[in-house]
Amino acid sequence: MKKIRATSLFFVTAATVALLTGCSSTMDLSNVKAIVDLRAASAFAAGHLKGAVNYDARSEAFIAEVSGVGRHGEVLVYCDTDECGGAARTTMLQIGFDNVINLGNLNEAASTTGLAIVTN
Repeated sequence: MKKIRATSLFFVTAATVALLTGCSSTMDLSNVKAIVDLRAASAFAAGHLKGAVNYDARSEAFIAEVSGVGRHGEVLVYCDTDECGGAARTTMLQIGFDNVINLGNLNEAASTTGLAIVTN
């Protein structure tokens, strides 16, 4: 009989941790330097977290744009999918960001931070 080894890769977001631990309070935003919406401009225009900036993680200009945020301090990111947010977080850490937290998708980010979803 052949043994099969299975492995899984999980992207854990702040919202997932809150859900699993039963934590319903929002996170402390006092040390947050920036909130970055990683989605396309059209998705950002349809609704984003209040105070977020939009740098499309799938664009060629992403690294140059996100570098303008400054690399020191806590930066929160969210996207359409955990994979997108996770990949952007990894890229940002590789180019020298100190602390990048993937909040998951827009609704998870709003729930975790307590920030409103706005369209302006």
